[in-house]
Amino acid sequence: MQLSCPICGDLLADVDGSARCPAGHNFDYARSGYLNLTGSGGPGRVGDTAAMVVARDEFLAGGHYRPVAGAVAAALSAGAIAGGGPLIEIGSGTGYYLAAASLDQGDGAAGALGFDLSKAAADLAARRHPGLRFVVADVEAGIPLPAASVGAAISVFSPRPGAELGRVVRPGGELIVAFAGPRHLERLRERLALMRVHDDKLGRLSARLDPWFTPVQTQTVEYEIELGAEDARRLVGMGPNAWHRVDLGALDEGHADLVSVTITRYRRDDLVGGAGAADELGGHEQGEGGERELEGALGDVVGDGDADQDAER
Repeated sequence: MQLSCPICGDLLADVDGSARCPAGHNFDYARSGYLNLTGSGGPGRVGDTAAMVVARDEFLAGGHYRPVAGAVAAALSAGAIAGGGPLIEIGSGTGYYLAAASLDQGDGAAGALGFDLSKAAADLAARRHPGLRFVVADVEAGIPLPAASVGAAISVFSPRPGAELGRVVRPGGELIVAFAGPRHLERLRERLALMRVHDDKLGRLSARLDPWFTPVQTQTVEYEIELGAEDARRLVGMGPNAWHRVDLGALDEGHADLVSVTITRYRRDDLVGGAGAADELGGHEQGEGGERELEGALGDVVGDGDADQDAER
């Protein structure tokens, strides 16, 4: 699948190790294989740091969120992307969840794409999963893909830019969203006085997606985890609390907690005929505007940050 130029919207073509549109806008591939569509100046918003990415990679390698990855993959309907278009992940981080979903979908997931704002995350993901494609892009400003070109999208503890997802996911396609439930890591939040998980996240999310997506199925994945001291510190360090001072001394003896994650499968509604449908499949949305909701200045401990973003990728 061809990507779209984030500047003019024209299709990009690979030319001499870079991606270029007919207007001459040029974007480079990194040595590891990811494509940077934010330009040399970088995006206005900041992605995860290298230290946060390493902490997340090492934490996930311990298998602590393997049941979540399995549930996300299983939530995709059998043959969900067979009707046309690839599988994409919004906020793909280290590629952990995209790889699990792609493996579950088999050959149908060929050409799967992951988008993330962090160069460090895209670099690690590209090295770790050479069979997948990773792109550095600010999805809040626009998903660099043509309209109705995606069969299924996943967003795991990550942004959910409704208008842009509605534009790129084809009618009948699917969106799988996973986010922290009210009891998720509640002991850790209390122990370290971390940020809270907001109430009725499912209702608020569905309301924001309502113009484009209809919820089909919701499940809660809950289980206990036992963490050693290092993984407990990684859990804190891989999310938004890494930007702030947190006393980690209380974790010297390790930590036990409850993982509680809500996973909802949405179906992209069929387009309504007329001018509205034409507008709906038009150019990129420049951000979510009024739909974006600041869910707390710092975000949840491993939950929603600014622009409704979770952080346990």
